[in-house]
Amino acid sequence: MTATFSGEMDLSSPLHRLANVAVLRARTLRHGVDMTQLSRVGDSTWSLAEAQPDQHTQPIMLYWLAFPTALVDDFKMFTFAALDSPYPPELSRITALDQVSVATVYLWFKRLRVFATWLEQRGVDRLLDVTDRHLDLYLDHVRAMQVSTNTRRQLLGAVRAIWAYAPQLPSQHRMPVGAPWKGRSPGDLAEDIKTGRGNRTPRIAAETMTALLDWALRIVEDIGPDVRDAWREFRQLSTGTHRSQRQCKGLTQTERMSLFLQATREKGGALPGDPQHPGAIGFTNLACLLALPPSSETLSGDARSLAEAAGLPVVADLPVGRITGQVDGRPWRERPLEASELPFFVGS
Repeated sequence: MTATFSGEMDLSSPLHRLANVAVLRARTLRHGVDMTQLSRVGDSTWSLAEAQPDQHTQPIMLYWLAFPTALVDDFKMFTFAALDSPYPPELSRITALDQVSVATVYLWFKRLRVFATWLEQRGVDRLLDVTDRHLDLYLDHVRAMQVSTNTRRQLLGAVRAIWAYAPQLPSQHRMPVGAPWKGRSPGDLAEDIKTGRGNRTPRIAAETMTALLDWALRIVEDIGPDVRDAWREFRQLSTGTHRSQRQCKGLTQTERMSLFLQATREKGGALPGDPQHPGAIGFTNLACLLALPPSSETLSGDARSLAEAAGLPVVADLPVGRITGQVDGRPWRERPLEASELPFFVGS
């Protein structure tokens, strides 16, 4: 089973009441699927693999921690409605569709992450607060993006899907607007891009541009969330606000060290290392993990002695985050990111 979402949830909200409901309850599942292992609405990760027709394809996973926390409930409710409800006729001229495919749900999930991030940056933390003015500004934003017309169409189509599923959503999770962009189709909107007198710069070859755009999207959608989460975890560790550091509150340095060493030994873990001195314990990183000021001079002699005498293996640096993104069906790297690498990845 996947872990439940760690953010606070309104106990009176419809999402809370659905927390233990299987997200694929209305879907045809592959033969032999264990119903007790299906992802639940309250989980932070939803697996849609059990409803994928072809077992050889890459499993579809929805990672909700990649969305802005304040907007997770709204987008979870929409995605659950898309998985659980009939396909809205407003989205297609094809009337024989029963439900949207899980592949399309995954595409909406990826494209709506862009919309959710855009809303968060403008201080909008509920779909209920989205107005036609917001949608017009988002249209301008999408049109200005250096991506293919098809990607722009998908970005706008995903937003239109939220509107189309409104009758299936509780009122507090709806986007209270009429037909987005006065009913114009995402295809028309994506093509309607006004240009000036032209760009005199020689055109980049289509093969080169396609490869560049493909990797740009992979970095943003598949690799970027891992980097962002690792940076967030490192900042929490550096400021002593990470959940793993709560047990250190009120303890002396030696008590913190003893507790940390015991937990590390039980998990079969290792001590953080010093990237400048291979094989040596990174006492700056170790102080950070113990919710102490991250400095090589922070730890007392007794605390250092406990670490040196523990006999635990030492890794090269301070690992942070975990690798969830994949490229061509394989993790994009074999080991977690390290603290010393983060400035390179985040550009700081």
